[in-house]
Amino acid sequence: MPATSDSGYQVYYGADPACYAEQSSLPGLLTTTIPLMTVAAELDPAGFAQQFDMLKRASCARASGCMRAVMLPQHSHMSEVYSINTADARLGSEIVDFAKMGK
Repeated sequence: MPATSDSGYQVYYGADPACYAEQSSLPGLLTTTIPLMTVAAELDPAGFAQQFDMLKRASCARASGCMRAVMLPQHSHMSEVYSINTADARLGSEIVDFAKMGK
């Protein structure tokens, strides 16, 4: 659920902030037993970092424990994904390790 009703969220959630909670994926993410990993980047917009922190903290209340949460330094929302299969193996290594460990 967005921390703000700013117009950028309207693209995803619609114009009525009162509906944001019911459209949130957070309840399902917190009840699943599937191992989860979330990634944010140091240079992401502030709202992204807030959502990352909220999800990371909330996940620790899951019966299955905290999800893997990775904050990728020196990257933005797009550059983190574009770094996969390049000399910058930080995110790729995290994904491989997560897939091997399942946590």
